[in-house]
Amino acid sequence: MNGTGSSHQEVADIPERTCREILLTLDRLPPIIIADPVPIGQHPTSTPDGQCLYRRQLSDVRYQLAQDDTMSDPMALVRFMDRVESTDLIKGVYEGGMKTWECSVDLVNYLAEHWESLQLENKKIIELGCGSALPSIFCLQQTQSAQVHLQDYNAEVLQLITLPNLVINTVWRSSTVTANPTEEVEIPIADRRDEMAQSAAWTSIRDRCRLVAGDWRYVVDHLQQQQQQHPTAAAVSGSPRYDLILTSETIYNQASQAKLYELIKGLLAPGGMALIAAKLVYFGCDGNVHTFTQLVEGRGEFKLTRLGSYGQHIRREILKMEFL
Repeated sequence: MNGTGSSHQEVADIPERTCREILLTLDRLPPIIIADPVPIGQHPTSTPDGQCLYRRQLSDVRYQLAQDDTMSDPMALVRFMDRVESTDLIKGVYEGGMKTWECSVDLVNYLAEHWESLQLENKKIIELGCGSALPSIFCLQQTQSAQVHLQDYNAEVLQLITLPNLVINTVWRSSTVTANPTEEVEIPIADRRDEMAQSAAWTSIRDRCRLVAGDWRYVVDHLQQQQQQHPTAAAVSGSPRYDLILTSETIYNQASQAKLYELIKGLLAPGGMALIAAKLVYFGCDGNVHTFTQLVEGRGEFKLTRLGSYGQHIRREILKMEFL
């Protein structure tokens, strides 16, 4: 969400989206993916190439949709992209996940700076409202066995942004030396699809990750139902509760804040923590760090700690929630 004048559209009487799993597959990726680098603060040794993570370009998504004749209604997605590029959010339709927001990068920088003390190997992690999923991707890069789950309101975001970013930053980078990690890259998916599908890196991603689309109101029930329906997978992943919950730029709306609070309460494991990265002010929206702080402190169930402050004009903060 843009703190300097966010734009959003209202859509009345849109039904909430129940949750569903998004398939982890390489088959629907386009022949080529174009991505931009995202520098990781002052921590040059924190990523495999030492300098950045990669995010897929929105223009590349639009090109894929225009060229893909396998979709039942590709033009519907093209029209969806038209709306995405003209607004930060559309209530009940789109929650901003196509773009990479500043607070997401703040969260990556915080994880990089405090990585050793966090001790996340063998832990369970979920990112809520993940979008480009850079914090989760960083956690995947830095661990061998942590379970990392990703949730977003929009299935389109998970399919067109989150999954490509996962592949670029893990499977592709595991076998590629980037000539200049500060410039955009073109990843030849078609030429290496079979090779990547058989790689240890892709096997690891499929074993450790899951993608969940839908409204926060239904996430806890969905994860519990999935555990009951798939006992073998449940035995591997354990409790549906998480040691670390990540979320960024998700508290701009007070109604959503209440949902997020209840979701964190329902998903956080005893002894775990939630990290919330957000701007102090979201112009044009009724939610901000102050209103979220009031909500958390008013309930009296969590300890809330301010971990850091970022930015010179529109201030940004990272908050930590832990059960009392």
